Amino acid sequence: MKTRGGFKEVILLAFPAVISMISHSVMSMTDTIMVGKLGASEIAAVGLANVAIFTVYGLFMGIIEILETFVSQSFGSGERKKCAHMAWQGLYLSLIFGSFVLIFNPMSDWLFSIIASTDAVQTIGAAYFRVRLYGASFFLSCFAFSSFFIGTQDTKTPMKISIVANIINITLDYALIFGAFGLPKLGATGAGLATVLANGTSVLLYAFMFLKKQTHESYGTRIMPAFDWLEVKRIIKIGLPLGIEMFLRIASFLIFSALIGAVGDRQLAASQICIQIIRFSFMPGYGLAVATTALVGKYIGAKNINAATKSVKSSLAIGAIYASALAVILLTLAQPIVGLFNTDPTVVAICRRIMFLAAFLQFFDIIAIVASGALRGAGDTKWIMKATLYGSWLVGLPIAIFFCAFIKLGAFGAWIGLTSETLFLATIFYLRFYKGKWKEIRL
Repeated sequence: MKTRGGFKEVILLAFPAVISMISHSVMSMTDTIMVGKLGASEIAAVGLANVAIFTVYGLFMGIIEILETFVSQSFGSGERKKCAHMAWQGLYLSLIFGSFVLIFNPMSDWLFSIIASTDAVQTIGAAYFRVRLYGASFFLSCFAFSSFFIGTQDTKTPMKISIVANIINITLDYALIFGAFGLPKLGATGAGLATVLANGTSVLLYAFMFLKKQTHESYGTRIMPAFDWLEVKRIIKIGLPLGIEMFLRIASFLIFSALIGAVGDRQLAASQICIQIIRFSFMPGYGLAVATTALVGKYIGAKNINAATKSVKSSLAIGAIYASALAVILLTLAQPIVGLFNTDPTVVAICRRIMFLAAFLQFFDIIAIVASGALRGAGDTKWIMKATLYGSWLVGLPIAIFFCAFIKLGAFGAWIGLTSETLFLATIFYLRFYKGKWKEIRL
């Protein structure tokens, strides 16, 4: 009983999830390093296109991601068959949503004519964006499958699959970007195709693990239910605010990136490099958050609020320790780390300035991510949506525009806005958790 919600339980569940998220960071960093060999315009284009693709995905990601809350609460209450039933509904939605996003394909050139600062970034970014759209169903299905496994307290399976997928992605990146192993040289577009193929492989691996004998015996995963509109409505009702929250935050970040891009390709390239570097903070933070969501959901399902509360406090402490250690690394080793991505003196100089803010930003970001994960586990999604609306659109963006466009601080000024937004969200997410309103929510 004493170990429920303690450091040991959180670490055992979170560690595989953190490794999984770090592997995603390695994949993204490798993409950036390889694309960086092509030039600053390519880095800027791929970075901008990634923000655009996740803006399109955001609404649907949030809806699918809420499956973890439903599965974990069903798991905690002992309803094992319902865990699989909800996972199947999530897979149906993934296919529907993945097909729907293809309507953005004809809009690619128009979209990048608005958000890209140069013709090169517009052409490269639109081509990358189109390729990634075709992988939407793969990407969202991975979310549905991982929500099932994490919700049933199995974070090792997503970890193993993500590592395999990343190895495939890195290999295909090299082959398709530079034309190795007899494959065509596709440049930055090759990086997008590699990601789609890696996600497709992940779906096959997840399906194998989901349908294997042991999983079926525990959860009845091979019993393919009909499309359950009542359950789907519940998923959408609770998940839609989370999807809107994700869309609003990524959309604001798209404007943030376009704002920097208007200053110049080197400014945008430097910003994208710094984002890739601090992914080693916020991606493990997401790993810790998904474990927190799973534990909170499980203990709410089991009607053990004390253990749920203890889980969150343990996760916050672990996150704060990790972020503090990483801040020291970022402040002391900024130049050699940046040099791995690009050697352009102007880009490196801009990065070094931004890294000072990034070191502090990533600390508050982990606090915000973990606290948000705790609220998500309880289904407190409407409040998360409102908080993000205020933080992104009323705090972060106005400050970024002021310092970047009016004070003329370029990317550094925009990052002042991003840091302010993160501090705001960390504060109000933590206060929401501390006040305990989430304990009263019933799905």
